[in-house]
This record gives sequence, C-alpha cells and structure tokens, in this order.
Amino acid sequence: MLLLIRLERQETDIVITVSVPHGSGEYRTEDIDLSALNSGPALDIGQAIRQNILETFEVRDWSLFVNEEGQSR
Repeated sequence: MLLLIRLERQETDIVITVSVPHGSGEYRTEDIDLSALNSGPALDIGQAIRQNILETFEVRDWSLFVNEEGQSR
C-alpha cells in the first residue's frame, strides 16, 4: 500500500509504504472478494496500519523542509 501525504505549505510530499507480506497457503482464495470489499486477513491488517498512520502522522521537525536558499518554509 502507498500513502501520499501532501504538505502544501512546504511544497513537498511524503510517501509512505506499508508492505503486507503473505505466502502461499496463508489464506483461502475463496475468502477474498475485492468487489465486496473483503480483502482477506493480511490486507485487513495492512489497512488498519494504514489508518493508524493517517490518524497519527505528524511532522515534529519542520526545519527538515528547506527551500533552495536553505531557508525553512
């Protein structure tokens, strides 16, 4: 999963990836129906992680974002 957080004032984006590994035989394919929004247990966990990131993401050091002259935005 990819998350894109746009920081308009800083004129930049933050891209976050959430990897959801899974192996053959970990779930039954008949339990997954994307048209019914049933993505299976592995993706359900990934979506919960994604939601937690979206709810708790914060920039703690805005000085990380500088313009070409080296000034904070």
